[in-house]
Amino acid sequence: MKASPRIHVPSLLQFALNGLALTTTLPLVLFVLTLAAAQLFADQTIPLNIGVLLSFAWTGAFISLLLAPGIVLALFRLFGHQPPRLLQGSPLRLATIALAFWPVILLAGWVSSTRDVLPWLALPPLQVLTVALPLWWFIEIGRYKLLQGSAQRGWGVFSLGMLLGPALSMVVELILIVILIVGVGIWVSAQPDLMRELQRIFTQLEGLDPQSPRALELLRPYLTNPGVIGTALLVISGFIPMIEELIKPLPVLILALWRKLPPAEGFAAGLLAGGAFGLIESLGTAINLQGEDWAPVLAMRAGTGLLHVVSTGLVSWGIASAIHDKRWLRLLLSYLAAVSLHGLWNMGAVIAGGSDLNLGQEYTGLIIAASILLGLVALALYAILVSMNRRLRPAAPTAAAAPDLNQIQEGK
Repeated sequence: MKASPRIHVPSLLQFALNGLALTTTLPLVLFVLTLAAAQLFADQTIPLNIGVLLSFAWTGAFISLLLAPGIVLALFRLFGHQPPRLLQGSPLRLATIALAFWPVILLAGWVSSTRDVLPWLALPPLQVLTVALPLWWFIEIGRYKLLQGSAQRGWGVFSLGMLLGPALSMVVELILIVILIVGVGIWVSAQPDLMRELQRIFTQLEGLDPQSPRALELLRPYLTNPGVIGTALLVISGFIPMIEELIKPLPVLILALWRKLPPAEGFAAGLLAGGAFGLIESLGTAINLQGEDWAPVLAMRAGTGLLHVVSTGLVSWGIASAIHDKRWLRLLLSYLAAVSLHGLWNMGAVIAGGSDLNLGQEYTGLIIAASILLGLVALALYAILVSMNRRLRPAAPTAAAAPDLNQIQEGK
């Protein structure tokens, strides 16, 4: 009696997870589109939130599109068929051609957002492309000519990076923020004078736009307080990078425990996991973007995407090295390097963002220094990406290792 073929459990899990996410996302996208259409035709004037609804719908549709390859490839594996090649040609060449249109797309979004040229209709698809194209190019630069495993494995890591990393990171960071708020509340409650002062400030802030000059004037003494700044930097540049650099490589850790990936393949998989995390984070940031902030924020998100791609690639390389080659020190050093780069980037972004708060001339030099820091970190990240790619490429066969045609012909 012929034994029935064994079910490939990872493919079954990949199909189930991606399918569940797809069947959850698509109905939500249709509901949001229906809601947007109802608001659009209900009034002569377009509601202000129509752009947010359409941004959410475009983001959900794009995520659904990225979930589909994992489902298709898992089905082919489950039924024992050879999967189709989903992308013809060199991925790096295609990504480079696509990236050439990125400045044009960014300019089109800037014109639409600042000149009020149908921003609710134009910005949602443009922001998806503005976020996705640099990430794709960074990933392809980093894994060019590297051992990468099967296409199904790559799409599985990418899908899990989209679904697991951002959600788990958000939960852990929210818990951290709640703990911090409770701790600050306990400390403030023990100081009656400070408590009364804060109550007075909150009363004055009622009904004010948080970004209005009056609100900023009331908050400036607290925003410039060394203790507040130090605490904020500790959380944003310390705890958050530590948490995210532990969570982002989880898809690669799962894969490495299953297959014992070689370090080069771990690095390539980490680029995908980091890119997936950066994609969801940046698209979530872009949903509410409108007006003059649209182009500068999304241009900055390209640098943040590079950070997530490189840092997760480094930690994943360390994970694969530890599991495959027992190089545990490499794992520790790669994690510390990723956290340090992430922390420096967050610090520069927070301080440079102080230019929007009009903190005064005495902070101008600090803001300029933070902007320079961001540029230097971005250059360092790109240099690490390229150098790691060259280091991990398979060695080309030497002339000595090539067969001697004369000896073959002579039968030697």
